[in-house]
Order: sequence, then C-alpha cells, then structure tokens
Amino acid sequence: MTQSDFDNFRALMQGVHDFYTKDLSAFALDVWWNALRSYDLAVISQALSLHCQNPDTGQFCPKPADVVRMVGGTTKDAALMAWNKVMEGVSKAGSYSSVCFDDPIINRCLLDMGGWPDLCAKQMDELPFVERNFCDRYRAYRIRGTAPGHPAYLVGLNEAMNAQGGFRSAPPMLIGNPDAARRVLTCGSDIPLIPVTVGEHVEGVTLRLVNRSSNAA
Repeated sequence: MTQSDFDNFRALMQGVHDFYTKDLSAFALDVWWNALRSYDLAVISQALSLHCQNPDTGQFCPKPADVVRMVGGTTKDAALMAWNKVMEGVSKAGSYSSVCFDDPIINRCLLDMGGWPDLCAKQMDELPFVERNFCDRYRAYRIRGTAPGHPAYLVGLNEAMNAQGGFRSAPPMLIGNPDAARRVLTCGSDIPLIPVTVGEHVEGVTLRLVNRSSNAA
C-alpha cells in the first residue's frame, strides 16, 4: 500500500472492529498500518474476509499476525519455499553463472553464507546443515518485516575470474519471477562479494578465464 491507501485502509479496519464490537484506537490503527503496509489493500481485505469466515478463529477479532500469516504463510513456510528456489538456481545456473533471485532476502542470505560459488560447491551430505543455516537466516530477516540491504546479484565463478583479467561477463541469470528479479537487480547495492582466487579448484574443475568482450555488441 501507499499513503494514498491510508483512508481506505482505516475504513476497512474500522469496519472489521465494528463487526467484532471492538474499539480501534489511533495507536492500534498505527500498529496495523505499519504491520501490513507492504501488502496490497485488496489482498488485506480478502484475508480479513477469510478470517471472519474461518470456523475455528473467526469468532475472535483478528490481529496483524493473523493477516500476515494468511497472506504470506508462516516464516517457516516462506523459508522452505525460498530454499527450494535456491536449489532450483543451483540446478539451472551452477556455480559458474552469476545469479539474481526474485527475493532480495535470498540474495542477502547467500551473501552472508559465503556467496554463490561456495554454496554450489557443497556436497550432498552437507546440504541438510546448509539448509537449516539458510532457513534460520531467512526467517530472521523475514521477522524483521523489512527487506535487508542486499547485493544486486550474486557473482558466479566466470564473472569473478573475468573481472580479475579485465574481461566482460554475461548478465546474471534471473531465478524465479523475471520481473521481480529485475527489480531486485535494480535496487541492490554494490556490496563486495567473496573473491575467487585464480586457479582455484571447485569440485575438481580448474577455472579458466573467459573473454566475452568479443560477443558484446
């Protein structure tokens, strides 16, 4: 929502509280607004309607957390979905391609954990621990309620090596919703990424410089 939606949001919340014969103070309205302003008004209205119809919880006046749970699921659900998207990226792109996910929190978590090539180099028996580490970090960022500062994208091995030799690289592969990933790419910051040493071996493969400058028009 934007500030222009506030009057309609206030009317919606007042109607819900009237329905449950509850008062809506200015303080409570401010709490509701700050908790839900990242969602569309239509989505919030639908979630509130579903809450009222729920035979288990509908007899109680909703709280902001109830709406957030209905709109976006629990943070545990969101973290597992994000991890599945990471595994999709590993399968599609591999460690050599730079990647940008459609969720800025994914970019930030993977940066915190050592970067994209480091994740792709993990062995199968390491993945359960890596998954728990990722999900814990993701949930912590989600609970904050705001997207953290995040890198525009995650540098793959080819780009890291090419940068050291002054060569150009292909743009990052977009993982997930392309439009959302482009927004993440545009809004990301230039946080320094983990450097890769020339000649480093990853899964038994020696890295080589790739000159893409001749392909760039």
